[in-house]
Amino acid sequence: MPVMDGFEVLWRIKDPDLKNTVVNDVGEVNYHDESFKYGVLSYLTKPIDLRLLGKA
Repeated sequence: MPVMDGFEVLWRIKDPDLKNTVVNDVGEVNYHDESFKYGVLSYLTKPIDLRLLGKA
């Protein structure tokens, strides 16, 4: 993203009722773990398994 990264977006979202799913092309553990610190409910890596997308 040109202006901010995904973590910045998650940090700026303040609505506790909003359910967030991260879709990332990098399956690194540090991105996964960091996402959940921001209240993310699910984390998917590309290519997306459609069975997992339905459960996210």
